[in-house]
Amino acid sequence: MIKMDRRQFIQAAVNAGLVYSVSSMLPSSVFAQEADSDKLLLVLRFNGAWDTLLMTDARSKEYLNTAAFSTAEFLAFDERAAVKQYKNGQLGVCMEPLSGYLDDLCIINGVMMNLQSSAHETNREYMSSGNVTSSTTFFPFALAQAMQKPTYRIGYHMEYETLRDGNYGEKVSTKNLNSYSESADDPYETVLDDDTPAASFQKNILAQKRKEKDTIAVLNKLVEKVNAVASSTNTGMAQASLALAGLGSGFLKMAQVDITSDGSLDTHSSHKVNHIKNLSAGFEHVAKLIKFMKETPYKLDSANKSLFDVTTIVMTSEFARTASPDGFDGTGHNQYNNSCILLGGNVKGGQIIGESQIYKLSEIKASYGISGSLFHAKPFNFKTQKAMTKAEMSGITIDSIGTCTPNSCFDYIYPETIWRTVAQQFGVNLVSTFPTGNVLKNIFKS
Repeated sequence: MIKMDRRQFIQAAVNAGLVYSVSSMLPSSVFAQEADSDKLLLVLRFNGAWDTLLMTDARSKEYLNTAAFSTAEFLAFDERAAVKQYKNGQLGVCMEPLSGYLDDLCIINGVMMNLQSSAHETNREYMSSGNVTSSTTFFPFALAQAMQKPTYRIGYHMEYETLRDGNYGEKVSTKNLNSYSESADDPYETVLDDDTPAASFQKNILAQKRKEKDTIAVLNKLVEKVNAVASSTNTGMAQASLALAGLGSGFLKMAQVDITSDGSLDTHSSHKVNHIKNLSAGFEHVAKLIKFMKETPYKLDSANKSLFDVTTIVMTSEFARTASPDGFDGTGHNQYNNSCILLGGNVKGGQIIGESQIYKLSEIKASYGISGSLFHAKPFNFKTQKAMTKAEMSGITIDSIGTCTPNSCFDYIYPETIWRTVAQQFGVNLVSTFPTGNVLKNIFKS
């Protein structure tokens, strides 16, 4: 029998692949770490369908008085009138928590959703994937695949629906981000020599493990820090804070979180009380996250940019709510219109893109079968990158809105329009979940 000391034994084990076999049980991302990217993505979904008339797409009291809507056309109460004129639009009462960050926000109004369906799930999947066909891969996962970054970890929190991840492997439930512990140092490292390929390979693996350990240490610090300023008993809001810690540590590259629950905003009754309270609470939490991002360097390294500078945040909902009442004191689903909010270091803030229009009963064809008003996105001119003017719309009747006639570029802003634009910001021109088409040219700085 050949006698070997401890060093010789371990070196022989390395050469035989025995030590590697233990490390091979680690997540694949440990072995194939990509070069660090300074572009992060956070998608916050406000489930339940937000009332854009209470936030980014309000109407002035002067407009409402002049329009003289009937009670069947507009659910009227003081808080539903605009509280602030901002740039080329009006903001509603629910935007108050974000009032200090308006110059960081790019607001997109007049987004057209699924004309054939008013179902929450159908439109939520459309907004999350950019594909009107249901059960398609949600954007963060499709973007990572299009970027050919299979080792990017993507965090998620879903209220209850199926996660459409396109079989993406490296995904993490955000609720687990406060439970990772730093792994112990490998005791074999000190006896590895560099004079064999196996030992060199093993040292590379151990270096990746050390990097992972350091990342998890920063993750734990950021979980503690963000919870100190943006903790919440609301599950969705708590998960948004954890997702931000994951992104800020480099543990995640992208995340998608349901920040409000379906029932909190789907106010078919008690709209005035419940919708304002719940939507405002969601934006209050976002305001805390923005402040934290601006004050926190990426990976807690003072040499890095702030977390805000390297992150793109997209806030969405499945559709808007109707201007007209649904029953006595509620509102209905409105797939003919939506809004979206973007912010982050590379977003051109302080602007409102796109518009909508409220059609009165007298302006709606009887064949529509609508009993109230029609709160509808305005067609968008992609040549001028502006909503169509009254002159441009003068020859178009309501039932033909939605078509793009030859030799013109009158179309709508759709969810895929927004995702195409965001994808290009991440260096991708083609994402499998939606076809090529129009983009918004003025959202990002570069």
